[in-house]
Amino acid sequence: MPHIVACIDVYEDMVVKETIKRFAPTGWEVRMASSYDEKHQRTLIDGADIILAGWAPIPAWMFESPTLLFVQKFGVGYDKIDTVAARKMGVGVAIANGMNAVPVAELVLLFILALYRKFRYLDTTIRAGKWVKSEMRSKAYSLQGKTVGIVGLGFIGREVAKRVQAFNANVIYYDKFRRKPEEEAAAKVQYMDLDDLVAEADVVTLHMPSTAETRGLFDAKRLSEMKPTSLLINTARGELVVANDLIAALRSGKLMGAALDVYETEPLDPNSELFSLENLILTPHIGGTVLDNVAVMARHCFKNIELFLAGEPLPSGDTIVAGTRLARK
Repeated sequence: MPHIVACIDVYEDMVVKETIKRFAPTGWEVRMASSYDEKHQRTLIDGADIILAGWAPIPAWMFESPTLLFVQKFGVGYDKIDTVAARKMGVGVAIANGMNAVPVAELVLLFILALYRKFRYLDTTIRAGKWVKSEMRSKAYSLQGKTVGIVGLGFIGREVAKRVQAFNANVIYYDKFRRKPEEEAAAKVQYMDLDDLVAEADVVTLHMPSTAETRGLFDAKRLSEMKPTSLLINTARGELVVANDLIAALRSGKLMGAALDVYETEPLDPNSELFSLENLILTPHIGGTVLDNVAVMARHCFKNIELFLAGEPLPSGDTIVAGTRLARK
């Protein structure tokens, strides 16, 4: 039977919209949002049995829709989805586990190389008519031989490991769930407690969800335990890092550089002090935002939706809330 899918994110490019629609089963209606205004969003989900959401939050009121059966996240992080309301109303919730791993890992590598080779400084100075080649010998660094500490060895963390190893970097990791010895050996990674990793790593890159345990994980104390020549990369969730503490560490030279793709409040406040730091790279939460990956993500999401509606199990790690409303219909 045909279904109605409400895609509640606003996509400005028609190519993205058409790519997403292309992977919907024949006969299904895919509604595309034109605004994040609540009135528009209420109209959009009215009568829909599926919500497809990427950046847009899914508050409790959306789960009150009597026709809603399932929410599919167009990505991985689900901290903006009210899972308590989902369980209460019996609505299933799933993520697209691992589908963003490659583009996010590529961004991490870009951040590391840009910070080590002072890309911002080089671009700014050459545009200003300065030729700073000679001074780079004392300012730039190579990734080769460095130790990269990965905090969270999931899909993205493993992709990061492979890429930095291609540059002959060593990889250590911390995860709440340590991998089996044979898995560590195959991935060529070494487990460390978080405190030891932070003290040892030349680069610390974060790949953990935002939870009660991880919020504020990198505060002034933990940042002070990092090497003064080290880098901090956060492409996971803004809440993992205390922004004011990071600003202080970068200004004082207790940390050589950092790169952020995520923030506690998004969009980032245009008056944020983060913009004043020359040893910090900022991007607007675009880790998985590449055209190449839209089709990959859409295919996976619609497959999940079909599996859910058929009562079949979803891929491992994708189900967040099992959902009971469908079974009651």
